Amino acid sequence: MEITNQWQEATQWLQVLGLGLILSFATVILVRGLTLSIRGKHHSVRFGVELLLVFTILFLFSHHALRMAGAGQFIEPLEKSLAFLWWISLAFTINASLNRFVWTGVLSENGVRKVPKLLTDGAAFLLYGAAVMVSMHYVYDKSITTILATSGAAAFIVGLSAQSTLRQVFAGLSLNMTRSLRIGDFVEIDEIYGEVHEINWRSVSLLNPHTGSLYIFPNSAVADKIILNFSEPTERFKYWIKFYVEYGASPDLVISTIAEVLENSKFIRRDPKPDFNILGFTDLGMEYRVRYYFDGDDPWWDAQNEMCMAIWSSLRRKGIRLSIDRHKLLSGDEQQDNPWKFDNITRPDEHLPQAMVRDSFLTQLAPSQLRELASSARFLDFTPPDCIYRKDDPAGSVYFIAEGQFSVHQVQEDGSEAQIGVHQDGECIGLESLIEDENENHASTVRAERYSIVYQLDKALLKEMVSASGKVRKALDAVLQKRYEQQQQYLRLHTESRGKAERLEHHVAINLHVREHLEDIFSKPFLHRFLHVLSPKTVERDLLEAIMSACALIASARGEVDDAERKFLREKFGTIGLFKHVEVDEGLRLFEQDVQNICDDEKRGTHTALAKIRAISEEPRLSQIVMGISHGMTSLHGELLDSEKAQIEQITGILNLPSEIEDLAGIIGN
Repeated sequence: MEITNQWQEATQWLQVLGLGLILSFATVILVRGLTLSIRGKHHSVRFGVELLLVFTILFLFSHHALRMAGAGQFIEPLEKSLAFLWWISLAFTINASLNRFVWTGVLSENGVRKVPKLLTDGAAFLLYGAAVMVSMHYVYDKSITTILATSGAAAFIVGLSAQSTLRQVFAGLSLNMTRSLRIGDFVEIDEIYGEVHEINWRSVSLLNPHTGSLYIFPNSAVADKIILNFSEPTERFKYWIKFYVEYGASPDLVISTIAEVLENSKFIRRDPKPDFNILGFTDLGMEYRVRYYFDGDDPWWDAQNEMCMAIWSSLRRKGIRLSIDRHKLLSGDEQQDNPWKFDNITRPDEHLPQAMVRDSFLTQLAPSQLRELASSARFLDFTPPDCIYRKDDPAGSVYFIAEGQFSVHQVQEDGSEAQIGVHQDGECIGLESLIEDENENHASTVRAERYSIVYQLDKALLKEMVSASGKVRKALDAVLQKRYEQQQQYLRLHTESRGKAERLEHHVAINLHVREHLEDIFSKPFLHRFLHVLSPKTVERDLLEAIMSACALIASARGEVDDAERKFLREKFGTIGLFKHVEVDEGLRLFEQDVQNICDDEKRGTHTALAKIRAISEEPRLSQIVMGISHGMTSLHGELLDSEKAQIEQITGILNLPSEIEDLAGIIGN
């Protein structure tokens, strides 16, 4: 009897196992067939929901239909089959939703999946396995207690061993959904500074740009730490330096002296200006803090160096001493050899006349004249960002550069500052004052680029020498004419560089506003987004077709499409967040299709592409998104071709938008 019971249990177990294998095999065939049939044709989430609706309707009406047809013997097997297919369709829909909203959504990097295939396939296996088990128990009325016990134990073991991994995944979900970190942000996590290099399903990696070191933090550790994001809310960085000054110096003089030098800074932003704070009295002296801004991480050390040099050189000029423990450091009085002190007004240099011969103007003077100039020359030194003179300063002196380098800057009508010249050692600065009116002021600023030694020459004496010799005056005119020509060349380069920089600024501004438009249009509650995906004709589809058609027109106008255009589109989908609302691969497929249509029949292909653009022309924000991405396509290969410009004008004519990028940036930003 006992043997008979055991045999029956074994038989039942084999029946359950056999049914499970059959259903599993059927599931694999069905899912594989569905995946192949919908690839590139339908959205998988929408298709899954459509299957659920179809099988639900068939299940509800099949009983009556078969009974009316006199095929009652087929009712039970058909209903069980439809119920099984319904559960598999539900698992398919859930898995498709995970792929759409999680794996290639919040856990992706600019639309590129970063979650390992092992994890995504494991989740799919669990979903379909659960669907098969439910079908066996509720549809085919088979006991799955033994299978559940076995699989439950296995799941417990796997879950326990993967506990750490699962915690990283959920922490990664939290970080990606809150968007507290983005690729390219400069942040400080647990006192470690770096650029966010990668955010994946398991960790966040920071690349320190100054050391090249890569720091990797588990997602769970990042979620528990305080994050200092230097890139938010703007890309402008802010830092500070503290220093001490002896009590004999007026605090107002200290602050105004340093602030004046920083008005000509190269790396530290002049707007907003650095701000100064007096922190109090200490044993060393008066404590000050200056906070300053600079643009991004690249000039970090340059800005800090410039600030330190500005503090040191500006106080040195005024004879103000930084407060340090000189006895402990065995430091002497640094003011003793300060050339800016009144008693050091001259410092004769026996080699100066020989050095002055290197200047193409001074070389025309007689050796005795050079010695006379050298004997009265005043020794001075300059440290960046010191200036020999600034715009609107009186044109009163001529300087000879014994060592160092200076740059000449002039403010243009548009408010930008243009570099219009460079002076190296062996050249004179301020020669134009020898022929200009005594009451005229300098039209430019001359700033030290590195530590420089100059000699201030006697202008009155030099002017007499120029007046007394036609040869010397001719040499002076030749030098000034050459410098004028160089200035014009510098100004042309500045104009070109300024145009490129403004165009880049417009592209950045357009990208920012396009991203905001996308978030405003499509960022809805999850249920709303899920239901929106189910619509067979959505706004996203219209927008995607219009973008790809516009880009295809512009790319075809330049000639043969290359990988640069494809790479641009894929990256653009990520930078503006479009990948969260449309499928990147589907967009690239539409782009290739439009390009091919234009190549096969230009007139017909262009007409079809313009029709897709016209479909969204009534919606201003969609039109601006299309135009913003289209303008980005024109900047890939440098100069804008006439054929590309013609296509831009044709597209903007349909969308009722300006064709110039600066005008478009102004409209999108409003």
